[in-house]
Amino acid sequence: MIYFAKVYASRTAGLVLVDSSHPQQAERLPSIPNDKDIAELGNFQRVFTGKTLPLYPAEIRNLVGAILSAPGTADTERREYVNYPISAAQISQSGRLKDMPLVVISRGEQEWSDDPLGEALYLAWMDMQKDLSKLNASGKQIIAEGSGHLIPLEKPEIVVDAIQSVIADVNKKAAHLQGGPTE
Repeated sequence: MIYFAKVYASRTAGLVLVDSSHPQQAERLPSIPNDKDIAELGNFQRVFTGKTLPLYPAEIRNLVGAILSAPGTADTERREYVNYPISAAQISQSGRLKDMPLVVISRGEQEWSDDPLGEALYLAWMDMQKDLSKLNASGKQIIAEGSGHLIPLEKPEIVVDAIQSVIADVNKKAAHLQGGPTE
């Protein structure tokens, strides 16, 4: 989304990032999956499915379970990790983000292991989340208290409020530019 907003600035009115990746996370996180760890993503997939599935509405839970447990899902995860450095470089080299409404929603709960490495990962992640909120002068950060990485499932109202806030800011700016009321 950051890349799109930078490259297609004229087509982007605002941006909401939800516990988003950071272009420098491979360098800044104390531990990042290497090729050997990536091969073990099938284990991650089973854990992720077990934790995530109960958060989905009952009427789509079976479909979500089938998608999350499909062999192609693990392959997609592997490709994402392997190609992350390329995506990160593209974002870093695509210029500055124009001034537009920007909201960064960050997890409020530490989900990594309960040890010094887990705490270091969480602190580094939160530093990068704060950095994302500084991509332009309009950026602000919201902490989703009581939520981990799955904010849209655990705290959907926070995401909805952020989107509505960005839309209101865009509409207010448009009205101001047209000389109309700003409220």
